[in-house]
Amino acid sequence: ILRQSLAALPMYALGGARRSEVLGLMGADVWGDGRHVSIRICRNRSRRIKTRAAKRTIHFDLRRRPEVGQFSTWADMDGSRQQPWLRDRSFVFSPLDSPRSAEGRDAIARSCAAAISEVTGRSSERLHRFRHLVAFERVVPMFLSDLDLKWISTLPVDDSTHVSNEA
Repeated sequence: ILRQSLAALPMYALGGARRSEVLGLMGADVWGDGRHVSIRICRNRSRRIKTRAAKRTIHFDLRRRPEVGQFSTWADMDGSRQQPWLRDRSFVFSPLDSPRSAEGRDAIARSCAAAISEVTGRSSERLHRFRHLVAFERVVPMFLSDLDLKWISTLPVDDSTHVSNEA
């Protein structure tokens, strides 16, 4: 559960994904080329999507967001333990002995929330806070002056995540 949590957490913190969107990822929803990783958010038998706009693809540049590499490594490793014909239809976060099972996801989410609580010092944390933080970080620059944008570009944080609604 801890290893799965370490893999899932960057998807929340950097991708702004909902809890079920990450924990319901299947092998076919994840792809990459070593420099980029993409995840497709769409409805499946275990995960519903909240709105039509929730159907999207999130792209990460691993050179700028190396933390996503943990997720990519987990997804590759998890897929390699499956029969080739089963990889695309298996959940990325599933019990070792049951790749098509949705069990254990609550424990992964609780572990992620506990890690966030430890870092923030708040006794109660929710993964959904990351969704709002990511949205805030993407929207605020649209309202800043050119001078403020120039100053922000000098900061060490660079968002190289790209979201498209083309699932």
